[in-house]
Amino acid sequence: MKLFKKPDYPKHLLDDELSFGKQVLIFGWEIFKVVVISLAIIIPIRYYLIKPFYVKGASMEPSFQTARDNYTSVLSQLGRYDEVVAVWKTYLEKNPTDVQAYYTLAGFYYRLNRAKDAISTLQTLASTVPSAKAEAEQFIVQIQNGTLKLQ
Repeated sequence: MKLFKKPDYPKHLLDDELSFGKQVLIFGWEIFKVVVISLAIIIPIRYYLIKPFYVKGASMEPSFQTARDNYTSVLSQLGRYDEVVAVWKTYLEKNPTDVQAYYTLAGFYYRLNRAKDAISTLQTLASTVPSAKAEAEQFIVQIQNGTLKLQ
């Protein structure tokens, strides 16, 4: 009696009797199954690992506003107010209804001791955006009196 009996495989499953083409096909099928099972495990794990860091594409788009604010902040800290004025003037040409931009530009003119340009900017604001006329006129009076305090 033998301890180990050779299993009785069906004749078509014995490697010795398969043609090379069938062996390649079976090997390819086994590889395919391993890849599918691996992907079924890896893809969900990758999704949950990446999810906290995933940001929607629209929020990744660079914005002119952020770049402009950072750039003008650095120029302002360096005391290069003429360049800041140029940036804000360019911005206002494209966005003539931005009230805060007019105030910012007028403030930089005032820092440069160019009160006439600051008043002119505020007058342009008052004529362009009627809802800001009253506040702009208050600032004009403060500039004329020399009492305007910049923050």
